[in-house]
Amino acid sequence: MKIVALTADPGGAAVLSPLIRGLESRGYLVETWAKGSGSERLRHEGIEALAMPTWEGVPEAWMEERGASLLLTSATSLPRVDLSERWAWLAAAALGVPSIALVDSWQNYSLRFAGPEPGHPFMAFPDLIGCPDALAQEEMEAAGLPAPRLRAWGHPGLDRFIESFQPLDRPEFWKQEPGRRDILQVLFVSEAIAEHFGRDRGYDQHDCFRELAAWLQACEEPLNLLIKLHPKESRIGHEAWFADLHPRHRVLTLEGLSPLEAVGLADVVVGMTSVLLVEAHAVGKPVISLQPGLQGEDPFVLSRRGLVQRLDRMPPPDQLRPARKAGLDRKPFAWDAFVHEIETLCRPIER
Repeated sequence: MKIVALTADPGGAAVLSPLIRGLESRGYLVETWAKGSGSERLRHEGIEALAMPTWEGVPEAWMEERGASLLLTSATSLPRVDLSERWAWLAAAALGVPSIALVDSWQNYSLRFAGPEPGHPFMAFPDLIGCPDALAQEEMEAAGLPAPRLRAWGHPGLDRFIESFQPLDRPEFWKQEPGRRDILQVLFVSEAIAEHFGRDRGYDQHDCFRELAAWLQACEEPLNLLIKLHPKESRIGHEAWFADLHPRHRVLTLEGLSPLEAVGLADVVVGMTSVLLVEAHAVGKPVISLQPGLQGEDPFVLSRRGLVQRLDRMPPPDQLRPARKAGLDRKPFAWDAFVHEIETLCRPIER
């Protein structure tokens, strides 16, 4: 059986890469396609993807050339950013090829299936939609997604993060400045909020940078602030907030380190709503959701469920490590159920 897998997003690549490896180990032929930061993340995971075309419509000819028994995709791209997943689902449906998509996070459920035009909430659906857990399945159904297509299989990317996590070697990282090794390491996980949402949430990552800069200036204790930018975020502009910082502090933008390695270096992880915060919490790191001036419902699942703090301002350094609460009610990815659904979907059209 041939499976065509595709993604255009780093979060999509993170959730698909364990599935690609797992399916291949079970004897399935998987042909992987990706583009942009999705390709880069797959490459980091050791998967070389074919270059996915940019489509302006339903790519029936492309899909037919693949000769696939199943289409497996992420469901991670926002409609104003990329429509590749939706075009692929429509092409598969036109040819009678079943499709499965995996959601990687607990937010923006409707947008993952929406079209580019306001007033048309849903552009396309795959045959089955994999949810990170039962809570996400409930929230997705409440958001209007078709309940018969939802499956709470779990989050293979989160499983892999937990299995692979280990602290990073600080002496090696700080070998040029050995005096910084034992200083508190605060990791800020940024996101492309301005690029993707504008001011819809009442804040963006630049508000967080402003708050972090003011917080550092007020801190008498030396601190290391490590910044992990999102692959789709601008690489310029954030450093200006820290131009006049006192020399007792260090601000480093982490380039070349994976998300797993960045969390391994941190004592405390601060961010807005990134899945990386969920992963950090799952491996025992103190996590704070910084969302200054949030408008509307909290999009971050852990603070929405009362499992971590959501703050407008950074707390004093001695309050950065609150007592850790239990995490999400997580179960390992349901491989048996997932493979059974694949076999059931593909049985009538085995190629």
